[in-house]
Amino acid sequence: MQRYLAAHGLDARHQHLPASGRSEAFVIAEYAEAEGVDVLVAGGRAQGRWKERIFGGVTQDLLQTDITWLLAN
Repeated sequence: MQRYLAAHGLDARHQHLPASGRSEAFVIAEYAEAEGVDVLVAGGRAQGRWKERIFGGVTQDLLQTDITWLLAN
């Protein structure tokens, strides 16, 4: 996705954020705000309904943030 967007003239970057013991969605939201990200492109990967309910999921947590994001599956 990053290569595709960059090839079309957008300042698109791939960023790996290391685990910090905090919610992944919080870390992503904090980074996006600090960097002035306009749109966050995220991939969805379901673990199955029961695992999502028990362990939660980053996608569900991102819905609770104020980030403008696009889910690419």
